[in-house]
Amino acid sequence: MDELKIKLEVSKGDLEKATQFTLTGKIHASKVFNKRGVQGVKQSMWSSKHLMEVRDLGDNRYGLSFSKQGVMDATIENGPWTVMRYCLILQKWEVEKAIQEINFSKVNIWVQLQTLPLERLTMGNANVRAQI
Repeated sequence: MDELKIKLEVSKGDLEKATQFTLTGKIHASKVFNKRGVQGVKQSMWSSKHLMEVRDLGDNRYGLSFSKQGVMDATIENGPWTVMRYCLILQKWEVEKAIQEINFSKVNIWVQLQTLPLERLTMGNANVRAQI
């Protein structure tokens, strides 16, 4: 029996407008969180004035809609974030990809090194990345 294939059109303009201040995120944990618990934690991190909506996208993935661009950008810049001690990786919503296709395998972290010898306090050492 032949497989039926249907090609659906994509309303990309409307989707881009609807997700313009939206981040996708994934909580890296072996257990599945429920939306209410996650929404409560997220609303304690961002005020309801700025976090407009939390959407459960399945498999510990969420959509977070913010009130404006600046709040969304600050959210990305001020990470990394955790939910109940598990890493929450956030990134801009890629409307051309299905949520399952978005790669949530990298997270930026800050490392503070204390008591470095003065000869190690160089601009080159300040910009060391991806070696851990």
